[in-house]
Amino acid sequence: MDNKRGNKAADKLYKIIHNMKQDIYLAENMLDILIESNEPNVKIWACSVAFDIDYKFKEAEKILEHITNSSDLGILSLSAEMVLENHKGKTT
Repeated sequence: MDNKRGNKAADKLYKIIHNMKQDIYLAENMLDILIESNEPNVKIWACSVAFDIDYKFKEAEKILEHITNSSDLGILSLSAEMVLENHKGKTT
């Protein structure tokens, strides 16, 4: 049951990202809101999409660096670090 829910959620996220890439104005408006979220998971996802569409990448880097250095966030710190490293690997 959890796999099915996880797959459905992943499919929805994929569709959202696809729509955002098709409508950059929509993407920028959504990311402006999501990047300010209090939820680290949401911020990590929003920063990842921001990197994909080349939007506010300096701000996204700072947010991910902050999350990476937040020891109280556990595995989310590692997730942020991996997104940041992946982005830096693409830009060098």
